[in-house]
Amino acid sequence: ASSRMSTTLVKLCWTWLPTRQVARQGYTASVVLIWLGALIVLDIIAFVFLPSICAWPSHSEKDIRVLIIADPQLTDRTSYNFAKSGPVLWFIQLISDAFMRKSFSALLRIRPDFIVFLGDLMDGGRKFDNVEFQTELRRFEGIFGAPEGTMQSGAQRLYVVGNHDVGLGPEDCPACRARFESLLGPLDWAVTVGNVTLLGVDAPRIATAEWRRTAAGTGGGDAAQVGRWRFKPDGGKTGRGAEARVTAEEEAEAEAG
Repeated sequence: ASSRMSTTLVKLCWTWLPTRQVARQGYTASVVLIWLGALIVLDIIAFVFLPSICAWPSHSEKDIRVLIIADPQLTDRTSYNFAKSGPVLWFIQLISDAFMRKSFSALLRIRPDFIVFLGDLMDGGRKFDNVEFQTELRRFEGIFGAPEGTMQSGAQRLYVVGNHDVGLGPEDCPACRARFESLLGPLDWAVTVGNVTLLGVDAPRIATAEWRRTAAGTGGGDAAQVGRWRFKPDGGKTGRGAEARVTAEEEAEAEAG
């Protein structure tokens, strides 16, 4: 009897295990299909449907539409300690760049007249040497189009400088400021849009000047000496850029652009 019972149990298990395996496979396939379906539907809603019904307020044919993009801050080797290079950084950049590119393309469908970037174009712009900055700028152009006056949509582009672009306080970088100005336009500007004047201000310069005054007045040292410290991008040799005392000639050259 015991032998027959054991044989019966073995047969039951033999027939039940494949059934359970098939059920698990079916459950997994269902979850994957639901996830993919939700991804596709939500992607269509976010990047196709919503922009098509997002109309500008309209008062007259002379309305001027301004699209503001704040802190694109492209992910780079300075963004995360766990992703300085290699496949992890590559994958993060792939996902974040694709998301920004799709978002920007969707916004272009509402046909803005002006596009204003509110600084911090790259996460580590102030820490890059010219070669790395140019490489990251090409990446920026691949996401947001070339920064030369106008785009396919006809929208004029304006850039406000941010602390991630030129540094702030002890990380102030005159060379980065000159580079930004030569490649992307004036650091301080005024543009008339209809009956409104848009102002772009080099806020990091103002904040850095205040930092120097405060440091000099609170035991931080002589104002002239505090002002002599500048942030010099090192192209990644130390991983974050390096503070360095610069000569008067270097400072004058940087200020002259």
